[in-house]
Amino acid sequence: MILTVIGSGTAVPSVERGAPCLHLAAGGRSLVFDLGSGSVRQLWKKGIDVRLIDVLALTHFHPDHTADLVPLLFALANPEFGRDGEMLLVGPAGLTKYVTDLERIYGDWIRPPLLRLHVREIGTGEVQVGGVTLSAALSGHTEGSLAFRVDDKERSMVYGGDSVACDSLVGIAAGADLLVLESSFPEGTRCDGHMTPTEAAGVAAGAEAKKLLLTHFYPAADAADCLTPARGRYGGEILLAADGLRIEI
Repeated sequence: MILTVIGSGTAVPSVERGAPCLHLAAGGRSLVFDLGSGSVRQLWKKGIDVRLIDVLALTHFHPDHTADLVPLLFALANPEFGRDGEMLLVGPAGLTKYVTDLERIYGDWIRPPLLRLHVREIGTGEVQVGGVTLSAALSGHTEGSLAFRVDDKERSMVYGGDSVACDSLVGIAAGADLLVLESSFPEGTRCDGHMTPTEAAGVAAGAEAKKLLLTHFYPAADAADCLTPARGRYGGEILLAADGLRIEI
């Protein structure tokens, strides 16, 4: 498994951090998690061919996590760029309506003629993609928002998306080789539906994850020390995400 951080930021524009997006190469498959604004270009810059994405998993429908879905489908509908094949689009309840509503607005411009797009509301279930198992659990950020876990024969990665410290997040992260969690705001601040470094570290400790990667930094978190308080709650290795960071799991 190889994880590439495409965007480690938020809805707030940043020179250093793009909107949320991760790429995972696992089991011979190409998986993308969330697709905030600018993610298609950033994937391409990192040498990741967006025509070859096997699975696109959306944690929830906030624009900073979904804004590049239309640009992706529009690009794939271009006869000079699109490709023949299949792509699985998975996400929370409401995903089918979300895609249908976009198609009502944009019509055939986002219906790639050669691409077989399979839309699946995964809920808290799981799906097999080749030798990879993708499973989901509620993350507590919004109603129905999801965290995702990927398992192949040897390794596991969990991405919490936007989340709160909750039992379902600890459960899906149990024993993960890499746990990717948001750390949106520094200690001493509070925002409903998001976590601080110690809250993320508490989830990692409860799940006994082997390694923790903190991401989704708002400017206040970027200006603060997130590592020290997190290390007070979790004894494993902790990394801070940066756009372009590549981790072999």
